Amino acid sequence: MNGDYFREGVPVSLEQILDAREVRAAYQKELLNRFQKPLISFKMNIPGEIKVYPLAERAFADGCRQIESQLVANGTTVLYSEKKDLVTGTETYWIADGDAAAVKLLMMEIEERDSLGRLYDIDVLEADGGLIKGTGLGRPERTCIICGRAVWECARSRNHTAEMLAFRTAEIIREHYALSFADQISAAAVRALLYEVSITPKPGLVDRVNNGAHSDMNYYTFIDSSCALITYFRETVRFAANYTGEISGLLDRLGPLGRRAEKEMFVATGGVNTQKGLIFSLGLFCAAAGYLYQSAEILTLSNLLDTVQIIAAEKDGVPSDRTENDPTHGMSVCIQYGISGIRGEASKGFPCVRKIGYPVLKSLIQQGVCTDEAGAITLLLLIAATEDTNIIYRAGLDEYHRMKADVTKILEQDNDPQRLRNAAVKLDADFTAKG
Repeated sequence: MNGDYFREGVPVSLEQILDAREVRAAYQKELLNRFQKPLISFKMNIPGEIKVYPLAERAFADGCRQIESQLVANGTTVLYSEKKDLVTGTETYWIADGDAAAVKLLMMEIEERDSLGRLYDIDVLEADGGLIKGTGLGRPERTCIICGRAVWECARSRNHTAEMLAFRTAEIIREHYALSFADQISAAAVRALLYEVSITPKPGLVDRVNNGAHSDMNYYTFIDSSCALITYFRETVRFAANYTGEISGLLDRLGPLGRRAEKEMFVATGGVNTQKGLIFSLGLFCAAAGYLYQSAEILTLSNLLDTVQIIAAEKDGVPSDRTENDPTHGMSVCIQYGISGIRGEASKGFPCVRKIGYPVLKSLIQQGVCTDEAGAITLLLLIAATEDTNIIYRAGLDEYHRMKADVTKILEQDNDPQRLRNAAVKLDADFTAKG
């Protein structure tokens, strides 16, 4: 990142900044005289000549939300609020019906909560105009955002230019939101894992009731595995968000993260392969989300799947990340039968998700079908429509075709959610018995 941070900003002069300071003080006095109650005055600490730009405005808006939520959560009534959009920096004022010192402590919690709080300038004035200082309530002096020394010391010695401070401020904001985004995506990925194992019934698969055709794992093995992958998903988002090479080379660069995740999975499960396929699949989704984040594109299912398709695109007719030495069951089936399985799906942008999985699941949930039934029905449709190399490896191609035919027949004969769920219970017993 570079000066693009400030591209949409308007430079202001020192004279404008000093004039704004005087106007702010006068307006604070006016509000105090009018209400005779404590005043909260909020602006951002933005060094440099550009005070307003998209990142700073986003951080300011979050600060306002935190202040209002903090006041509500602690039962402090707001008598008046006003926002001023100024070229010298956005400002917001609140008149609080409460004890000024108590309000200041609430505001200090926000200022010390995370990296953004360091950039917040939240003043609390008593009804008589006296400024309550955080240091008087036990907060240490603030430190420099570049070197960590006392702010007053760096200001006196002028160790850092205004440009350096401005750039570092923008970097702090950018990093805060990048980390927050990675946390959100990794949480969504782990939630998907937990939903997937929790859906019951799932023919032949581990669910809340039984282990299906798997004797070496159970519901709790999947919980252990899912929790072990939180860091992997977050790191994958972060890596893709900072990746600067050609997108066609991203999958190869993600390889070490995936292999480390597999080791962590095996440690968590005592050597059982619970989610190796999902490390690949959900890892791709996390990478695509991270790549879209750095491009500042809105995250939708469509552009997420489009990006996954580009990342996992076939090279010379072979899905990416595929070698003759690949030890997976999927590769064995691909070599024997020419069925590409999950990597083929990925290289096509997961058409099973785009055309079946997501729209069916969403529609059923919107109709009021419970999550278990919606998930089980969606699974039946996916079994009928997709190529599952794991089943082919375990049962052979002929048995696989018979299984798909049985599931297809069930779906053609009925669409009632409860009866389809009952059919899934019977299939579960059949698939489990056959291994």
